[in-house]
Amino acid sequence: MRALYSIPMLFVPKLSPVQKEWLHAHAYEVENLLAKGKSAGVWIVKKNGKHFAAKCEHEKSPRRQMLEREVLQLQMANALGIGPQFFEASLEARIIIMELVRGKTFRDFVRACTDKKILQRAV
Repeated sequence: MRALYSIPMLFVPKLSPVQKEWLHAHAYEVENLLAKGKSAGVWIVKKNGKHFAAKCEHEKSPRRQMLEREVLQLQMANALGIGPQFFEASLEARIIIMELVRGKTFRDFVRACTDKKILQRAV
């Protein structure tokens, strides 16, 4: 019997018309897709020469309160001086604009790490 979690997700995240309109109205230029997940895609966007990460919830996301919780979590983390900086969000367009943090992806870190103790702590 095949486990459900072994079935790959074969969709490509797309910005909804409402998301495209909101980004354009707020002077963000979409550059490219950075990451995709079950509930959202993350795009690199540019405004006034500066890059940001735009997390955009899928229209059919199974996690309907994800965006609201994530905004609160970012604000709490930022109050402690940690996490990517939160800039703005639209609950109507289902978008969070935050600091773009460049570096290794978690997947690359796991693949490159040879220390089992560090891997166990990381996952």
